[in-house]
Amino acid sequence: MIREYFRPTSVEEALLLLSEDGKERKPLGGGTSLSRQQAGQFGVVDLQDAGLDQIEMIGQGVAIGAMVRLEGLLANPLVNIEIKRAIRIDTGENIRNMATISGWLVSGDGRSLFSTALLALDATLTWEPDQQKVRIGDWLPLRNHSQPGVLMTEA
Repeated sequence: MIREYFRPTSVEEALLLLSEDGKERKPLGGGTSLSRQQAGQFGVVDLQDAGLDQIEMIGQGVAIGAMVRLEGLLANPLVNIEIKRAIRIDTGENIRNMATISGWLVSGDGRSLFSTALLALDATLTWEPDQQKVRIGDWLPLRNHSQPGVLMTEA
């Protein structure tokens, strides 16, 4: 059950809230899975205003902010057509309007075509602090046991 709510305006502020000693806080994106959790009490750090909702071309790749909603990926011309097809197969419109890329990856199961497509493209995830880069193929098998950082900021 959610007992605290924070809405930081920067990644730095979010990191401070998420890493505060003695506090159990979870990042909140679209809320499609976090809002269903009933066990225990925890705080949430709403990332809507933290500036993680951009999609941009970097070299030959596309950098997708962790707060980009799946519907935003469908609307963006930089996103691969096969990625868009996988998203349409995985989700309905209501979920696409709520779910963020990071939330989908963190809470999804092994049946996601979208996650599989990112795996096939050898996507890299960026985690804070320290902008740690982790290949999705290295992270997926271990995601339920440990995270490489406090907050995923980019895929």
